[in-house]
Amino acid sequence: MSKIIRKNLMGSLLVNVTMIIILSMLKEKLEVISFMLIVISPVLLSVVMCYFLNKGYSINQKDKTRINVLYFFMNFIFYVFLFIMLRDGTIINDIVSKAQTLQTEYITVSKNSNFLLSFVIFLVLSYVGHKLVLDRIRDE
Repeated sequence: MSKIIRKNLMGSLLVNVTMIIILSMLKEKLEVISFMLIVISPVLLSVVMCYFLNKGYSINQKDKTRINVLYFFMNFIFYVFLFIMLRDGTIINDIVSKAQTLQTEYITVSKNSNFLLSFVIFLVLSYVGHKLVLDRIRDE
């Protein structure tokens, strides 16, 4: 395993494990905004980390593919963990009941019961985001 791949593995582990710990600690206190931030944060943080860890390095196409798959796989593990935590529905029901207080004539609160579609969308965002970042890194 090359040095650059090990560095990206450690960065990806740091981001995703930290987000799993944060999600586990805050699962009873989540509101709509904090839940959405926790759900999207692993993808955003890992894309930013991917850029900063690989900026200035000459990375061949094979290593770029490995790095992209690495970040994708780590985000996949986070979203599987999230899916397992949310499958009983109590956390989502608590979030929706807290959000009901925000409901007005112009804002309607409802819940999306299609976890699989959300799961796929975030994983596609993860793959495309990391691919775009890695393709933008110039060989020096």
